[in-house]
Amino acid sequence: MKAAEQAKAEGLKSLSQVSEMTGVSLQTLGNWAKNKPALFSVVLAGCKATQGAIEMKRTTAAIVSELGVVALVKTNGKNGENVRYGFNLTNNALDANREKDLVSVGEGKISRAKKYLADDERMECVDSGYCEDGSATLEAND
Repeated sequence: MKAAEQAKAEGLKSLSQVSEMTGVSLQTLGNWAKNKPALFSVVLAGCKATQGAIEMKRTTAAIVSELGVVALVKTNGKNGENVRYGFNLTNNALDANREKDLVSVGEGKISRAKKYLADDERMECVDSGYCEDGSATLEAND
């Protein structure tokens, strides 16, 4: 099996992708596949693992419930994944000793549908999951 065929069999796009990820020329990768198959196999496994890590990168998604878009978050959660979120609509600091200050909890689903991501532009969330405008704070289970 040729080097490019082996790369595709491992779930990579092409041998060129392997070359870009490793900085190793196509010619050298071809030589490794032919003359050093164990080394080439390790290189492919490393590229596959790296590709998986890149795909797990946190991206912007909406948490959608029966109320509509509840919040925007940075998450690596999958579309349709059920999550629990919390929110506090007061500007006061939370005090766990005062029941009225406790955070409300709801359930929703992760969605990256454009209609939800464009739904409420004022609600911009940072990586930590806390909204900058103070309208909601949340923690997605990811």
